[in-house]
Amino acid sequence: MAWWNKPQRSYKEKLRDPKWIAKREAILAERGEKCELCGTDQRLEIHHGYYRPGADPWDYEDDTLWCLCRGCHNEVQGKLTAIHKHIGEIHPKDLPELTAKIGDVTYEVKYGMTPAEVEQILAEERNADATLYQDYRIDLQFSNEYAPSRVDEVEAKAAERFPGIEIRTFEDNGSRDCVAQVFGPDREIRGRIKEWADKFTH
Repeated sequence: MAWWNKPQRSYKEKLRDPKWIAKREAILAERGEKCELCGTDQRLEIHHGYYRPGADPWDYEDDTLWCLCRGCHNEVQGKLTAIHKHIGEIHPKDLPELTAKIGDVTYEVKYGMTPAEVEQILAEERNADATLYQDYRIDLQFSNEYAPSRVDEVEAKAAERFPGIEIRTFEDNGSRDCVAQVFGPDREIRGRIKEWADKFTH
Protein backbone atom coordinates (compact mmCIF):
# COMPACT_ATOMS: atom_id res chain seq x y z
CA MET A 1 0.00 0.00 0.00
CA ALA A 2 1.39 3.42 -0.96
CA TRP A 3 2.13 5.80 1.87
CA TRP A 4 -0.54 8.25 0.74
CA ASN A 5 -3.20 5.54 1.04
CA LYS A 6 -2.21 4.47 4.55
CA PRO A 7 -4.79 5.45 7.16
CA GLN A 8 -3.61 8.06 9.63
CA ARG A 9 -3.36 6.88 13.21
CA SER A 10 -5.39 8.69 15.82
CA TYR A 11 -3.68 10.47 18.70
CA LYS A 12 -5.01 7.79 21.05
CA GLU A 13 -3.37 5.11 18.92
CA LYS A 14 -0.09 7.00 18.96
CA LEU A 15 -0.18 7.02 22.77
CA ARG A 16 0.01 3.22 22.61
CA ASP A 17 3.08 3.35 20.38
CA PRO A 18 6.24 1.84 21.95
CA LYS A 19 8.06 5.12 21.30
CA TRP A 20 5.64 7.03 23.51
CA ILE A 21 5.52 4.32 26.16
CA ALA A 22 9.34 4.35 26.38
CA LYS A 23 9.37 8.15 26.58
CA ARG A 24 6.65 8.12 29.24
CA GLU A 25 8.46 5.53 31.35
CA ALA A 26 11.70 7.52 31.12
CA ILE A 27 10.00 10.73 32.29
CA LEU A 28 8.24 8.94 35.15
CA ALA A 29 11.52 7.40 36.34
CA GLU A 30 13.42 10.67 36.01
CA ARG A 31 10.82 12.58 38.04
CA GLY A 32 10.69 9.99 40.81
CA GLU A 33 7.25 8.60 39.90
CA LYS A 34 5.55 11.45 41.78
CA CYS A 35 3.40 14.40 40.78
CA GLU A 36 5.69 17.38 40.34
CA LEU A 37 3.11 19.66 41.93
CA CYS A 38 1.46 17.84 44.84
CA GLY A 39 3.82 14.90 45.31
CA THR A 40 1.28 12.09 45.08
CA ASP A 41 2.15 8.86 43.30
CA GLN A 42 -1.45 8.16 42.27
CA ARG A 43 -2.96 8.37 38.75
CA LEU A 44 0.14 9.88 37.18
CA GLU A 45 0.02 11.28 33.66
CA ILE A 46 2.53 13.02 31.43
CA HIS A 47 1.53 16.57 30.58
CA HIS A 48 2.70 18.18 27.34
CA GLY A 49 3.55 21.81 28.02
CA TYR A 50 2.75 22.72 24.43
CA TYR A 51 1.75 21.12 21.14
CA ARG A 52 3.11 21.39 17.60
CA PRO A 53 0.94 20.63 14.56
CA GLY A 54 1.89 17.25 13.14
CA ALA A 55 4.20 16.30 16.00
CA ASP A 56 3.94 12.87 17.58
CA PRO A 57 3.60 12.59 21.38
CA TRP A 58 7.23 11.47 21.74
CA ASP A 59 8.67 14.30 19.62
CA TYR A 60 8.72 16.86 22.43
CA GLU A 61 11.67 18.01 24.50
CA ASP A 62 11.95 16.45 27.96
CA ASP A 63 11.90 19.85 29.64
CA THR A 64 8.41 20.49 28.24
CA LEU A 65 6.98 17.25 29.60
CA TRP A 66 5.72 17.11 33.19
CA CYS A 67 4.77 14.28 35.51
CA LEU A 68 1.42 15.27 37.05
CA CYS A 69 -1.41 13.48 38.75
CA ARG A 70 -4.77 13.67 37.00
CA GLY A 71 -6.12 16.40 39.28
CA CYS A 72 -3.07 18.63 38.87
CA HIS A 73 -3.02 17.88 35.16
CA ASN A 74 -6.58 19.13 34.79
CA GLU A 75 -5.80 22.24 36.82
CA VAL A 76 -2.68 23.05 34.81
CA GLN A 77 -4.48 22.51 31.53
CA GLY A 78 -7.22 24.88 32.66
CA LYS A 79 -4.67 27.60 33.38
CA LEU A 80 -2.98 27.05 30.03
CA THR A 81 -6.33 27.29 28.28
CA ALA A 82 -6.94 30.64 29.98
CA ILE A 83 -3.50 31.85 28.86
CA HIS A 84 -4.17 30.66 25.31
CA LYS A 85 -7.49 32.54 25.32
CA HIS A 86 -5.71 35.78 26.23
CA ILE A 87 -3.17 35.15 23.48
CA GLY A 88 -5.99 34.47 21.03
CA GLU A 89 -7.33 37.97 21.70
CA ILE A 90 -4.04 39.54 20.56
CA HIS A 91 -4.08 40.99 17.04
CA PRO A 92 -1.70 39.05 14.76
CA LYS A 93 0.35 42.18 14.08
CA ASP A 94 1.21 42.40 17.79
CA LEU A 95 2.36 38.77 18.10
CA PRO A 96 6.10 39.43 17.51
CA GLU A 97 6.20 41.88 20.42
CA LEU A 98 4.16 39.51 22.57
CA THR A 99 6.45 36.59 21.73
CA ALA A 100 9.48 38.55 22.90
CA LYS A 101 7.77 39.61 26.11
CA ILE A 102 6.54 36.07 26.85
CA GLY A 103 10.10 34.78 26.41
CA ASP A 104 11.44 37.30 28.91
CA VAL A 105 8.63 36.69 31.43
CA THR A 106 8.98 32.91 31.16
CA TYR A 107 12.72 33.18 31.69
CA GLU A 108 12.22 35.41 34.71
CA VAL A 109 9.65 33.07 36.25
CA LYS A 110 11.96 30.08 35.73
CA TYR A 111 15.23 31.63 36.86
CA GLY A 112 14.11 34.55 39.04
CA MET A 113 15.90 37.13 36.88
CA THR A 114 15.88 38.58 33.40
CA PRO A 115 17.93 37.14 30.51
CA ALA A 116 20.22 40.18 30.66
CA GLU A 117 20.90 39.60 34.37
CA VAL A 118 21.65 35.93 33.78
CA GLU A 119 23.99 36.79 30.90
CA GLN A 120 25.84 39.24 33.15
CA ILE A 121 26.31 36.54 35.79
CA LEU A 122 27.54 34.09 33.15
CA ALA A 123 30.01 36.66 31.84
CA GLU A 124 31.33 37.27 35.36
CA GLU A 125 31.65 33.51 35.90
CA ARG A 126 33.58 33.11 32.65
CA ASN A 127 35.93 35.93 33.62
CA ALA A 128 36.41 34.47 37.10
CA ASP A 129 37.10 31.01 35.69
CA ALA A 130 40.25 32.28 34.01
CA THR A 131 41.79 33.14 37.39
CA LEU A 132 40.03 30.59 39.58
CA TYR A 133 43.23 29.10 41.04
CA GLN A 134 45.44 32.18 40.94
CA ASP A 135 46.19 31.86 44.68
CA TYR A 136 47.71 28.41 44.16
CA ARG A 137 50.99 27.12 42.77
CA ILE A 138 52.33 23.78 41.60
CA ASP A 139 56.06 23.11 41.73
CA LEU A 140 57.04 20.25 39.44
CA GLN A 141 60.37 18.66 40.28
CA PHE A 142 61.57 16.26 37.64
CA SER A 143 64.70 14.25 36.96
CA ASN A 144 66.97 14.98 34.02
CA GLU A 145 65.79 11.64 32.60
CA TYR A 146 62.16 12.73 32.61
CA ALA A 147 61.19 13.52 29.03
CA PRO A 148 60.85 17.28 28.38
CA SER A 149 57.76 16.58 26.28
CA ARG A 150 56.17 14.87 29.29
CA VAL A 151 56.90 17.92 31.48
CA ASP A 152 55.29 20.17 28.87
CA GLU A 153 52.25 17.88 28.80
CA VAL A 154 51.88 17.99 32.60
CA GLU A 155 52.15 21.78 32.57
CA ALA A 156 49.52 22.11 29.83
CA LYS A 157 47.11 19.72 31.54
CA ALA A 158 47.54 21.45 34.92
CA ALA A 159 46.91 24.87 33.39
CA GLU A 160 43.76 23.54 31.71
CA ARG A 161 42.48 21.75 34.80
CA PHE A 162 43.26 24.58 37.26
CA PRO A 163 42.76 27.89 35.40
CA GLY A 164 45.05 30.68 36.62
CA ILE A 165 47.34 28.46 38.70
CA GLU A 166 51.07 29.25 38.75
CA ILE A 167 53.25 26.40 37.54
CA ARG A 168 56.99 26.22 38.17
CA THR A 169 59.31 23.45 37.01
CA PHE A 170 62.64 22.42 38.50
CA GLU A 171 65.15 19.84 37.43
CA ASP A 172 66.27 17.63 40.31
CA ASN A 173 68.94 15.01 39.74
CA GLY A 174 67.78 13.14 42.83
CA SER A 175 64.24 12.67 41.58
CA ARG A 176 63.35 9.54 39.64
CA ASP A 177 60.34 10.98 37.91
CA CYS A 178 58.09 14.00 38.34
CA VAL A 179 57.15 15.10 41.86
CA ALA A 180 54.53 17.77 42.49
CA GLN A 181 54.32 20.14 45.43
CA VAL A 182 51.28 22.36 45.85
CA PHE A 183 51.05 25.70 47.66
CA GLY A 184 47.99 27.81 48.43
CA PRO A 185 45.73 29.11 51.20
CA ASP A 186 43.18 26.30 51.51
CA ARG A 187 44.35 22.90 52.70
CA GLU A 188 41.47 20.94 51.15
CA ILE A 189 41.94 22.56 47.75
CA ARG A 190 45.69 21.99 47.96
CA GLY A 191 44.98 18.34 48.66
CA ARG A 192 42.70 18.00 45.64
CA ILE A 193 45.29 19.61 43.36
CA LYS A 194 48.01 17.39 44.78
CA GLU A 195 45.88 14.27 44.33
CA TRP A 196 45.26 15.19 40.69
CA ALA A 197 48.92 15.98 40.10
CA ASP A 198 50.13 12.74 41.66
CA LYS A 199 47.81 10.70 39.46
CA PHE A 200 48.77 12.56 36.34
CA THR A 201 52.54 12.57 36.88
CA HIS A 202 52.95 8.90 37.73
